[in-house]
Order: sequence, then C-alpha cells, then structure tokens
Amino acid sequence: MRKKILFSTIITTLWVTVSFAKVSISELSTCNYSAFMNKDNYDFSNYIEFTTDGDSVNMNGYLIIHYGKQSVKGKLVERWRWRVSTDWMIGPNSILWLDDTRKDGHAPYKLDADGGSIVIYEEGALIDSITYGKMDINLSYGRTTAGEGYMSPSPGPPNTQAYAD
Repeated sequence: MRKKILFSTIITTLWVTVSFAKVSISELSTCNYSAFMNKDNYDFSNYIEFTTDGDSVNMNGYLIIHYGKQSVKGKLVERWRWRVSTDWMIGPNSILWLDDTRKDGHAPYKLDADGGSIVIYEEGALIDSITYGKMDINLSYGRTTAGEGYMSPSPGPPNTQAYAD
C-alpha cells in the first residue's frame, strides 16, 4: 500500500510540475498597425504569442488576465479576464489574436498601449506573467534568451533580439 501511495504521489507531483511549466508568454503587441497581418481576417490585430516546451498544450480552462494602467494614478487595474472555454491546442509559438473573430485562437479584447501586464493561471496556479511599458506603433514586447525588451514584431519564429527598455 505504501508503494502505491508513494508512486501515486510521485506521478501527481511530476504531472503538476510538467503541466504548469509548459506555457509561457513570449511576445505581445498592442499597436500592430501594419507589421504582422492576422490571416484569419486580414487585419492587423493586437496579439499575445505563447510558447511551450515543445509539446502541445490544451488551453481549455486557462485564465488570462490583462491589467492596464489607470489613467489618473498610473496604477495597474484589471481591464479584462478571459477563461479559455474551448479545446484550443497550442504548440511552440502560438498566437492569440485580440479581435472580434469568433474562433479558436481569438479573444474579443485589446491590450492597453500605455503599458500593462498579462497574467496566466491554470486551476488557480500562476503559470506566467509579463509586464510591458508604453508601446509605439509596430513594436512588440517580448522575451529572448537574454531577457525582455522591445523588438520588431516576430510572432512565429523564436525571438532573437530585444532593444533596451
């Protein structure tokens, strides 16, 4: 009986560790006016790019929250929260378009161009978060192996170079 409980505990711990470590935010754009086209509706939409450790992840049940700056005090306040309610499968470098298209990989929200934060939860556990400053037209903010910063929009391939904040 002890072996069975120990084995079950180890498997559960490994599953929790692996499932929570898979998804991260790699890039976002709040002012995509002509840099990267959303081919689902031929528009230039805001986007959040997610990356995984190589495996596909079903985002159903994940909660994504956007905090934007409050205009008066400059503090971050919750702007929107969106719980993924479909079996949206993502792999390395998958894009969530922020527009009004009603299909997987799209959410009916926008990101604040004055700066903000994106936070991802799975079953109440914090998975990842990223905070960005004021964005200019056709720039994105993302992560590289060297850190975070502004960059030319490059959803799809891995991010290679970020400019200083």
